[in-house]
Amino acid sequence: MKNKLEKALYRFVDDMYGYIIPVSETEYHFIAYRGDFERITEGYKVLNIFKEINQYKELKVMLGVGFGMSIPVSVFHADVALKQCQQHSTNIAFIVNEERNVIGPIIINIPTVYQLTDHEKEFQTRQIETIKKYLLKNNLNYFTSDEVAINLNVTKRTANRIISNWLDSNLIEFFGLEKVNGRGRPRQCYVFKEASYENRINR
Repeated sequence: MKNKLEKALYRFVDDMYGYIIPVSETEYHFIAYRGDFERITEGYKVLNIFKEINQYKELKVMLGVGFGMSIPVSVFHADVALKQCQQHSTNIAFIVNEERNVIGPIIINIPTVYQLTDHEKEFQTRQIETIKKYLLKNNLNYFTSDEVAINLNVTKRTANRIISNWLDSNLIEFFGLEKVNGRGRPRQCYVFKEASYENRINR
């Protein structure tokens, strides 16, 4: 369960080009630009991390978000927001901004899933086939967002959004983390769920 939670956290952080710092077994510090945070959360309406967590009834997650003109001030505001969360018993989030205004509580709702049009389905199928051909050609059984970006000729941000859509559609699943050289963060790896495709890869 902890492994799955950490995968969800790394995905959440990766979507925002942020950084995560473990503080204890159950606490993490997360650093990101406010613009990316607001964009991904659609103006604080959707916190995708809880989509992964809500399936575990025994888990309680609190997210205290702080914005400030410096890192120490941001951390202080995040602590204030976390204290607000602790007054509730459900998965919830609060935000304290630069003016020390409290935003919340942000109740976590899974966003509405819209059906793809025929054109969108065809476009998605072509994208998936491109990645599958890349895996077969290179004898790989998993891929990263970097490889999606390169092979589909899109930005890293767009690649993350494509992967997020594939995960939501239950087309792929997490495979693990790939270590990188130097001080870079581990990259998340994904595999397609199709049994027939996995069999071809493993031959």
